[in-house]
Amino acid sequence: MEISKPEVRKKIREITASLSKEEKLSLSERATYLLENDPLFKNAEIVALYWSLDDEVDTHRFIEKWNDKKTILLPVMEGDNIYFATYDGLNDLVKEDKFGVLQPGNSNIYNIKTIELIVVPGVAFDHKNNRLGRGKGYYDRALSYSSCPKIGICFPHQYVEQLPVDIHDVKVDKVLFA
Repeated sequence: MEISKPEVRKKIREITASLSKEEKLSLSERATYLLENDPLFKNAEIVALYWSLDDEVDTHRFIEKWNDKKTILLPVMEGDNIYFATYDGLNDLVKEDKFGVLQPGNSNIYNIKTIELIVVPGVAFDHKNNRLGRGKGYYDRALSYSSCPKIGICFPHQYVEQLPVDIHDVKVDKVLFA
């Protein structure tokens, strides 16, 4: 019997919630270390990342570290879509979207076709590079317009053998985990 997407989300969230703040930070540092040493990241000048929530690989320090070296973009949610705008520092972040995600307050939106690498959050990823998001389809809609490489980063327990997949789900090219 195949497990459903809501069941996978619930199980992964329970495991993530059991991790201490220190464990999450240590695992996040290892995952972002792998990312910064990946050739796809090293060779990209325009990189879309995400400002992490508490249950995701922490990207805050990583974004600050690379902001002066690359063009860093963060998602901006508008209606049912995600756009990517430049990250202009902590003072530019505003808590605007309906999920409480901090996003850039500027209007410097990039065309998704000009982005050279997209680092994608996810509740879980599998061995075939499938991604399970939070269930609203924002990233799947955006990623369907992009041909650039997509890397998922996650905690080890978020990398599973197999996920349930629908036709509209967009795979990533690579998954990195601590």
